[in-house]
Amino acid sequence: MAATIYRAQVSIPMFTGKPRDVITNTFHFADAEDPPNPEASLADILEQLQEFYETAYGSDSQSYAIYCNWPMATLKIADVAQPTPRTIYEANMGFAAANGASAVPTEVAIVASWRAAPLPGVRYQSLYNRVYLGGLPNVISNAATNAFPVIAPTVITKINLAMQGMWTSTLSPRLCKWIQWGKSGAGGTYASREIIGGFTDNSPDTQRRRSVDYSIRTDWVPVP
Repeated sequence: MAATIYRAQVSIPMFTGKPRDVITNTFHFADAEDPPNPEASLADILEQLQEFYETAYGSDSQSYAIYCNWPMATLKIADVAQPTPRTIYEANMGFAAANGASAVPTEVAIVASWRAAPLPGVRYQSLYNRVYLGGLPNVISNAATNAFPVIAPTVITKINLAMQGMWTSTLSPRLCKWIQWGKSGAGGTYASREIIGGFTDNSPDTQRRRSVDYSIRTDWVPVP
């Protein structure tokens, strides 16, 4: 039997509770267990992603932006082979409350990517996956006369260590293996692939086109 591929979505809401005010990222995992046990897979994936986020963000509550409602963060997994609407299995991510003061705009995120080996007939874009890590305070270094403001190297190191750690953990007898998931090039079908590495960009990106709703709108009028 082919492995069960789970789409794992981590959602971190903000204090507003609005559906649009949420940081969402998606990972994919393969489970070779036959027959599949979604509850056991959920527990294993949860453990891996908890370790990923703790390594990427840190264990200090100051490393998590205070405007996010971290204790309400959730993990949802679903078998991608099922027809929609798929059966959803859900767990709380187990994050503690945070108090990290942040002046970084809410739409700004750090892009962390992973990739599979090149394959004939498969576009390179289909061999990459990425997440947009937001809610990280104090992550941007100051600009200089010959340098733009960029993500601090220490932050990039932590995120890369988080990805390395999740990849390495699948070498041990784990139930679910972190994979790359993308189009196969044949009729638009998708395929799972081994991860061979990845990278984190030092230039910030945005997960959303606009920040959260404004709280104050200040008008101006012509003054003759």
